[in-house]
Amino acid sequence: MDNKIKLYFDDGLLDTYLNAFPICQQYGVTGILAIVTGYVGKKIDWEDHVDLDCCMNIQQIKEMVSQGWTIASHSVTHRNLTNLSGEELRWELEESKNWIIKNLEVQPIEFVPPYGKYKRHQKSIILQHYQFFRSNSIIDRTFSRLIKKKYAVFHKCSKRELLKCLGVMG
Repeated sequence: MDNKIKLYFDDGLLDTYLNAFPICQQYGVTGILAIVTGYVGKKIDWEDHVDLDCCMNIQQIKEMVSQGWTIASHSVTHRNLTNLSGEELRWELEESKNWIIKNLEVQPIEFVPPYGKYKRHQKSIILQHYQFFRSNSIIDRTFSRLIKKKYAVFHKCSKRELLKCLGVMG
């Protein structure tokens, strides 16, 4: 049985570059950056994240990619998909993917819905643009349960939390 845990870092926050990236490098671990392409290099202004730092810039993301990190799309605007029309959803999916390909020169194969939410009928639309997606963005701080879930999700990354998770990875 494969006990590896996927480490997701949502939103492309500068905090991930400053805290998680050096620790992961130290332990020879990579992660998955779920970036909000419309906010790369900008300060976040969506309502539930106003206290957080800005997002990483292109050079920081490229550095992480060069070290083996994977890029997933997390949309262009970080809007809740359940509030979007089909046309708006397609725009978020296509524009985010195109931005990643053009600016980072990688092909994103995974989509991470903002807030982990989507409507049942939206799943088929998402899968027309991406090979797969992570549908649950809840941070599970009980690391004994991470093995069962097979992934850990970090928003604002604390060094302590990440080190605790890496200890589980073995």
